[in-house]
Amino acid sequence: MLTPSTATGARFEIEYPAGLGIEVVGLVSSMLRSKPMERMGCLSGGAHDVKSHPFFGAIDWERLHRR
Repeated sequence: MLTPSTATGARFEIEYPAGLGIEVVGLVSSMLRSKPMERMGCLSGGAHDVKSHPFFGAIDWERLHRR
């Protein structure tokens, strides 16, 4: 659920479900940053930053690409 964190409503805080793992929360939080220069996937590492996140650790990206 999104809730306004400022009087103007310009920024929001995200309330994550209690059972969501820390890796998921970290991934989603870093991908939803409002400033593109702070957002995962938009940094110098690009898509590699996203693909190398621990949440995706079990994915064989090369194998998936060959499908």
